[in-house]
Amino acid sequence: MPRCAGCLCGPLLTEPSFCDEPSGRRPRLLPVFFLPHGAFVLCGWKGPVSRMQQLSHPLTIIGIDPGSQRTGWGVIREASGVLTLVDCGIIRTTSAGGDAAFSVRLARIFTELAAVVRRHSPVEAAIEQVFTAKNSASALKLGQARGVAVAACAACGVPVSDYAPTLVKKALVGTGRAEKEQVAFMVRRLLNVRGEGWALDTSDALAVGICHLTMRRFAALAKR
Repeated sequence: MPRCAGCLCGPLLTEPSFCDEPSGRRPRLLPVFFLPHGAFVLCGWKGPVSRMQQLSHPLTIIGIDPGSQRTGWGVIREASGVLTLVDCGIIRTTSAGGDAAFSVRLARIFTELAAVVRRHSPVEAAIEQVFTAKNSASALKLGQARGVAVAACAACGVPVSDYAPTLVKKALVGTGRAEKEQVAFMVRRLLNVRGEGWALDTSDALAVGICHLTMRRFAALAKR
């Protein structure tokens, strides 16, 4: 069952919800973050939990969903556990042509993604790992596109972390077999945006970014 982890006050939640501690102790409420072993609330309690103060500095990251035809990206800022959407989009490349055309597509991914990184200056990047493709040729192209995306971030001095698709789904929805539409729904809820007609590649990229911030925060808490 999900437990409040922002202040470690302990209330159990039976479903994705908000921590219901008295408002006198906690001035604001933040959404649930899901982890493989359960869902946790990061609350905004500013009480005696001084160990959370070091985690409250604004942090801007970029999430990437690589693809040889469509590469989604999303820039997210976190401050005191509050997630804010900065910008997002998709890099589309043509699918026709042979090896030469494919090299041009890779160059476009590198150029446009590097431009996004320079424009928003994220301090960290998160990218989805390669999963099973239709065939070996598709897997090879996907791996090359992913490598180009990693290189674009590295060229701008941004460290890159990678996450398995199942881990990303568990972190947001609670199950590694969630549908893309379920992931997109949770992305909109966690970023507090409505009515956005994002492509699924963009939602997946934002999901990778949210997963990275969640894992990063709990890794920091685990060291204390």
